[in-house]
Amino acid sequence: MAVGGAAAVYIEAEAERSAPSDRAAALAVFNGRAQEQGIGSWSERDVSGAAQFRIYRARASRVYVLDEHDGRVEVGG
Repeated sequence: MAVGGAAAVYIEAEAERSAPSDRAAALAVFNGRAQEQGIGSWSERDVSGAAQFRIYRARASRVYVLDEHDGRVEVGG
C-alpha cells in the first residue's frame, strides 16, 4: 500500500474481564473469528482457573479517524 493510502480508527475504551456468565458467548465470537482465520479455538478451560489467558470485553467511549493532517476527528456519538 502506498504511503498515506491506509485508513485507521482510534478507539478509547474501558476494558473489563468478562463475567463467567458471559464467557460462553464471548468464546463463541472469538472462536468464530479464529475459525475464519484458520487458527485453533479456545475452551472455557483455556481462559479460566489457572490458565494464562482471559477473555475481556471493551466498551468504546470515543471513536476517531484521522483528517488530512493526521489530526484525530471524533466520529459517532
